[in-house]
Amino acid sequence: MKTLIARAIDETDAALLSQACTSRDLQQDLLRVRMVPFKNLSERLYRIVRQAAKEAGKRANLEIQGSEIE
Repeated sequence: MKTLIARAIDETDAALLSQACTSRDLQQDLLRVRMVPFKNLSERLYRIVRQAAKEAGKRANLEIQGSEIE
């Protein structure tokens, strides 16, 4: 009985360790997927600024520096 319980505990520990590693790997992969160069978003931001300026009847200029940042 004791060996059966000890084996179950060992298997549970191994499963928890495996799950923690998988969870960490998944989290790192998700962060990498979300990291895109800011320049990929800049064209959309320019368009939004142009549209907002047009709707407000104002002039606006968007200047982006450091667009290589992720």
